[in-house]
Amino acid sequence: MGKFILSIAFCFSLSQIQGQANDYFGSAIIPKNEYLIRLASADLYWSLPQNNEINITTLDKNLAAKVMFIPAGNGYYYIKFLSNGKYLQISDDNLNSGSHLLAGEPTRINLQKFKVIEKIRGQFKFITVNNLAIDQRCNKGVKLCISDDNNTEHQTFEIMEVKNMVKLCTY
Repeated sequence: MGKFILSIAFCFSLSQIQGQANDYFGSAIIPKNEYLIRLASADLYWSLPQNNEINITTLDKNLAAKVMFIPAGNGYYYIKFLSNGKYLQISDDNLNSGSHLLAGEPTRINLQKFKVIEKIRGQFKFITVNNLAIDQRCNKGVKLCISDDNNTEHQTFEIMEVKNMVKLCTY
């Protein structure tokens, strides 16, 4: 009886792992890991000041936005800020181009869902549910916003694992 229960538990665990594998892009993101997001063309990182608007600044250990990726289904992720438990969110309910990004309460709505797409090895873009991209060019390059997906360097980011500051690659 014990072996039977053990084999059922193993099969159930295995099926859960196989079922989740498709949710992670390239199986590279491990949701329990901590990451920093860096602009690929410059040494600038997502930061989270007290006002909950997402800025992009040089690396400051006090302001750096450590994040975790939480699968939202259909290839989307919620991006959770570990410092305050809030999720990356678009400020405009209509998901309009030019809308700023902020840290909002985790309500798990479309304003908080992002696809993470690897453009080239180790460089990613973040796409909203209505196909706009996270862009660094807002407010003279200080704040993040969303805009049309045009594959520019302003929409290209690297995901760095905090533990060893290694750039994430999926192939």
